Amino acid sequence: MSVVYYKFKSAKDSDYDLYTFDGTGTSVFDLKKEIITAKKLGKGTDFDLAIYNAQTDEGSVLRLFILHEFGNENID
Repeated sequence: MSVVYYKFKSAKDSDYDLYTFDGTGTSVFDLKKEIITAKKLGKGTDFDLAIYNAQTDEGSVLRLFILHEFGNENID
């Protein structure tokens, strides 16, 4: 089982949530879908979540990008 730790930029530094999944990678689409569901943000059709690596501040541009490096992810 693998884990992605995430938080919204407006959250406190230690206020991380986590997304667990089987395997060694997940798509950005699946990650966003799980965050929208977990945070009860509706259908997610009127906004988009930006995914960033907290250590490098690098964003994911491709929606089908597979997350293989698991760490702290910030969500806009």
